[in-house]
Amino acid sequence: MIRHEILKKINILEKKYDISNLKYDDFNPWPYIRFILIQKYLSQNLSQQNKVIEKKNYIRKLYIFLNSTFNYIKNPIKKKNVDVIFFTRTSELEKNLNNKLFNKFSDSLICLVKDKLKIKVLETNDLNFLKNNKYFNNETVSIDWIKDFSIVKSKLISLFKFQKKTTNIDCLSKELDIINLEKQLLILNEFSKKIEIILRKLNPKIVCLVCFNSTNSMAISLACHRLKIKVLEFQHGFLDEKDVMYTNWENVSDQGYELLPDVFWMWSKQFQKKINRWAEKTLKHKAIVGGNMWLSYNKKQDLYKKKQVLKKKNILIILQEDFLPEFFMSFLKKNQNKFNWYIRSHPRVTPINLKKIFEPFATESIEVTSDRNIFEIFSFIDLSITMWSTLGYEAQCFNIPTIFLNEIAKKGYESSFGKDGLYYADSEIDLDNCLANFNETSKIDKSFIEVDNDNIQKNINEFFFKPFYNNLDY
Repeated sequence: MIRHEILKKINILEKKYDISNLKYDDFNPWPYIRFILIQKYLSQNLSQQNKVIEKKNYIRKLYIFLNSTFNYIKNPIKKKNVDVIFFTRTSELEKNLNNKLFNKFSDSLICLVKDKLKIKVLETNDLNFLKNNKYFNNETVSIDWIKDFSIVKSKLISLFKFQKKTTNIDCLSKELDIINLEKQLLILNEFSKKIEIILRKLNPKIVCLVCFNSTNSMAISLACHRLKIKVLEFQHGFLDEKDVMYTNWENVSDQGYELLPDVFWMWSKQFQKKINRWAEKTLKHKAIVGGNMWLSYNKKQDLYKKKQVLKKKNILIILQEDFLPEFFMSFLKKNQNKFNWYIRSHPRVTPINLKKIFEPFATESIEVTSDRNIFEIFSFIDLSITMWSTLGYEAQCFNIPTIFLNEIAKKGYESSFGKDGLYYADSEIDLDNCLANFNETSKIDKSFIEVDNDNIQKNINEFFFKPFYNNLDY
């Protein structure tokens, strides 16, 4: 089942059932149920060869938990007032110019506001490993132990049946295992209560996060809703027309959802419109255009240098979780020596066997390329090729054209293709044409994403400073 079919099935459920009035305890669980259903449908669609099987390494997880506990003891959350709490994940860390880990969301904001705001960063580890080049500052605290403690407590509550929450989600029993769903909602609820304790200690004016579509993020939004604290989500990637979690919500209540952010900080007006098509039907949610702080930060650092004219063009292949189409593999084999191929893997989703297939074609090892700062790579790359990765649009901001290869990109980004360095290929002929007419292919008059530092600074001032004096009445 492909994504537009999943979205259609979800929308049918939203119209069939009284979704806007679902209840678990004191909140509407539909956003989380929507998320669970999507995961279920996607897993059914994955072919056996594309499934990423993650072995459970309890020793590693225990080590991460103990490390988080130790770091918290060493650097605990003390009672004090802050302006902003930023919840982050280890997958958001990238290397900067100094080859040090840098959180592309929270650190970009911190650099732009400097000392004007007191920002506390709370981090969870979603990679299940600790990076060699450790990231640490006094205002970042690991909260993995709190998350794990909530899971253990929830399992004990379920085991001994200490409490039963008020719920009316049985209507969805044909779609989901309700007993298991209630256990998952219990974990979300317990983690939310632990977050409430932290929020009361720090008393933030606003809470920021990235990617609302996870148990952790929805628990954070719920805690903030209960304490009447606004939640802002920073856009993390490209939103296509069929994005199943961010677009096309049906039967939305006027009051919105407690598990969703209040404000979505988007990279451009096009993205803003996609959210507001459903968000503007509520009194709670809205999208604003803020821009991409991470791209702006890196452009300001003059990372992008003028490329040297080489005999061979440098092409970046951006791997994701899916195998690339057969026509591209054929093209790659025929042109292995015609171009310099640099191959970058996604840290969370690229299967090991997929990396092994591409390693023989790589100009340098995939590990070396993947470990580079992406903007360092942009300084010598002439063209990027990917299935549907957002990096293609980030490359555009650095005057690098991108060719997309997947149906997801075709259906979701189609209006952008054929101009300003953004193209779609579904055959070797398309690839040959793009490279044969490279001067035309590489013409980029404007980028899709807002990266102008002055405009972003203005948006930060409007949202993060002005609202503090009028109770965030935006």
